[in-house]
Parts: sequence; structure tokens; C-alpha cells
Amino acid sequence: MKNLTEWKVHESRVILKTPWFELFRDSCETPSGHLVPEYYTWKKRDGVLVFPVTPDGQAVLIGQYRHGIGRVCIDYPGGTIDDEQTIFDAARHELLEETGYTAESFEQIGSFVMDSSYSNQTSHFLIARECRQVARPSNPQEETVVISIPLGEIETFAEQNISCVLCSLLTLKALRKMR
Repeated sequence: MKNLTEWKVHESRVILKTPWFELFRDSCETPSGHLVPEYYTWKKRDGVLVFPVTPDGQAVLIGQYRHGIGRVCIDYPGGTIDDEQTIFDAARHELLEETGYTAESFEQIGSFVMDSSYSNQTSHFLIARECRQVARPSNPQEETVVISIPLGEIETFAEQNISCVLCSLLTLKALRKMR
């Protein structure tokens, strides 16, 4: 954009490193010369969020406890992309691990930066078509309940039952793509 430039980073320090993310404290300077001595950012692997659809027109969701907000939520299957995975590999893995379903095909329908003020993470949205349950959910750290909702009811269901803004956005994008 006209007249906008990037900040200068004078120093960047890792202040916390975990298997899931790194937290940085940066000392920056704006283009107008204003010093920002402490600006915190976190770096996290990109992720996938999957909108699974069965041959008989059911959307597959999961119910699971989300510790960040301290309650059980209804979401779509998803997770981070490991270093050796493609977006499609990660979607396939997360779908099977969290729901026990496989899909005939995956279609990427969008990608969004999660929180550009503080993070580098991008989330990739995919539709999984012709999904069939072949196993039980298999991640012991994420106890999930699989929920099926008819596609004709998913938009209303999402408005009333999904608190995750990304899941709501995925619902709208997937329905628009499928029409």
C-alpha cells in the first residue's frame, strides 16, 4: 500500500520455545521513528481445517474439550501441518485421527492468516468429499465425539452451536463452494 512500509526489527529474542510454538520479544522501530521496545509475537506451524462431507450429504463435525476456553466445543477436524507433510497429507491425517473417517478427495478452498498482529500462522481450509468412517478416533490427547449434520441444516447448526470463528468461516466458504 502507498506510504506504508515495514517496521525495522532491532532485536528479536526467543523467550519461550515449546513443541507447539515459539514466543518472541522484539524491539522495533516504526517508519516514523517511534520505538516499540517490547512487541510479542509467536511463531506456530501452519494448520488445516477440514469440512468433511459423506456420500449421503452429511457434514461431519467433532465435539471436544478445548482447554484454551475451558469448555466443550463443536468444531471441524483439523490441526497443525508437520514439517514433512503437505496440506493434503495433514488434512487426511487429522480427518482420520479425529473422526475415524477417510475421504475420496480433498479440495483446498482458502487460506487465512490466523492473527497477523501477533502470529505467522496460516490456516488452510479444505473440503473432504465422499467421507466414510473406517475406524474410531485415535488421538488419546483429544477425546472427540463425532457428530453428523445434514448439509441442509449445517448453516443454522453452525450459527447456533459453533463458537470458533474459523469453523464458522469454513462452513460459509464450503457451502458457497458446494452450491
